[in-house]
Amino acid sequence: MKTCTKCKEEKPFSEFHKNRTRKDGHHAWCNVCKSEAWRSYCEKNKGRHKIYRTRQPSGVYKIVNKIDGKVYIGQSTFLKERFNSHKTRLRNKRHGSSELQNVYDKHGSLDVFEFIIIEQHAPDTTTEFLLEREKYFINKYKEEGKELYNVG
Repeated sequence: MKTCTKCKEEKPFSEFHKNRTRKDGHHAWCNVCKSEAWRSYCEKNKGRHKIYRTRQPSGVYKIVNKIDGKVYIGQSTFLKERFNSHKTRLRNKRHGSSELQNVYDKHGSLDVFEFIIIEQHAPDTTTEFLLEREKYFINKYKEEGKELYNVG
């Protein structure tokens, strides 16, 4: 468990993005607080900067291993950017999921994965809603007996 320095709530480590520069390996702010801060920044700077991120759809996605069918489920308020982040981290050997990284390293190509949007939502969809939907799909896939990369 970790306490968010912004909202002061104690949450599981899975609610924090990874950050290798910090002692505990996770950001100080929880995912919800980081998302709210970014949205606030975008609103304040609308006239000064062209921020393309606010126009991207949000939603729940899955990364499917085409060889064995194992699935990683995630959510993002910026789907296109999140897919690109996964791909970049895999190529640079810095992905948060060691299992996904091992599959990429073994095959040396992103072609082994398929990136699929499960549910797409409006750009202003809240992170709380997306987290609920992500948990729903994780539980659904577990009930169907599918293997998941998601831990927990």
